[in-house]
Amino acid sequence: MHWMMLLLAKNPKKQEKLFKEVSEVLKGRNATYDDFSKLSYALSCLKESLRIHSPIKGVVKKSLEKCILDNKEFPKDTQFKIEFQTVHLDEKLWKNPEEFEPERFLEISNPIHFIPFSYGKRNCIGYKFAEIEGTIILTTIIQKYSIHLKEGIDISKYEDEVTFATSTPKYDSPFILKKRKNF
Repeated sequence: MHWMMLLLAKNPKKQEKLFKEVSEVLKGRNATYDDFSKLSYALSCLKESLRIHSPIKGVVKKSLEKCILDNKEFPKDTQFKIEFQTVHLDEKLWKNPEEFEPERFLEISNPIHFIPFSYGKRNCIGYKFAEIEGTIILTTIIQKYSIHLKEGIDISKYEDEVTFATSTPKYDSPFILKKRKNF
């Protein structure tokens, strides 16, 4: 949520587009599970923030059979570390990968290019719950508050992360919430 709010604060036009969708769908009421499918831009904002700042940096996968990668042969049971950020920020897979562009998730894309929850039979069992929960939390916040960067700060410092089991921001939040007038 921190990264998504930071990205929205840095991109006020995207934030207003999100607010417009939330206002049209929810009309001032709290979101429910039934609203999830109608909040496509909100889900796209969540996915885009997960693409740029993956909470998990990678996984290790084991080959089920002999395989060839980059003209090199690897035997069955070879372990490979898959770095999510390497995939998520690859210019061959994503146009302007460093940019916050939630619209890219409104179109159908190759699912193996977006892997914050891993991919395949062993992907995260809770990924759908995380998508629903994150979208509902985001819509609850954006409906009542606008997100702004604190004045006079060097924003680049606030994009640093610390990684243990999961990735977390290195510094406190560089943004503030302002109550919207209609709330």
